[in-house]
Amino acid sequence: MTADPLSTDPETMRRLGYQTVDWLVERATRRDREPVLVEESPRSMAARVPADVPAAGETLDALLPQLADVLHHRSRIDHPRYLAYIPGESTWPGALGDLIASTYNIDVGNWQESAGPTQLELTVLRWFAGWIGYPATASGVLVSGGSAANLTALACAREAVAG
Repeated sequence: MTADPLSTDPETMRRLGYQTVDWLVERATRRDREPVLVEESPRSMAARVPADVPAAGETLDALLPQLADVLHHRSRIDHPRYLAYIPGESTWPGALGDLIASTYNIDVGNWQESAGPTQLELTVLRWFAGWIGYPATASGVLVSGGSAANLTALACAREAVAG
């Protein structure tokens, strides 16, 4: 039996993790010094990303500068002068929460599989209900964003009306 080709030893995980976090911290702390929007033509962007599948993998050291160059060309919705629609404000605690969620890769299909995460969700929903002033009988779910929230609200409204 051969080793899993996608597995990574603990020291490599740490090195790659620290390298990525350092890159992200550097990006996050220069927010005010960057333009709100960096536009680029489709031709220029296509030239930045190789069209052909690479023949071999690359190291993170080689990929991060390429990724930084490509991701630089976008709107910066976390910029203090960004005044367009606001889909969500990125925060460092939120980014760390996403890292934790991605690393745990939790399946909340039922209580047996994820009693801990499910209890956290139930508790946070209780907190929200209390802050809003809802009764103790109120319930809900946490969803990933506005689209999922709207779809969930429509399903609840349909259920309330149609039974």
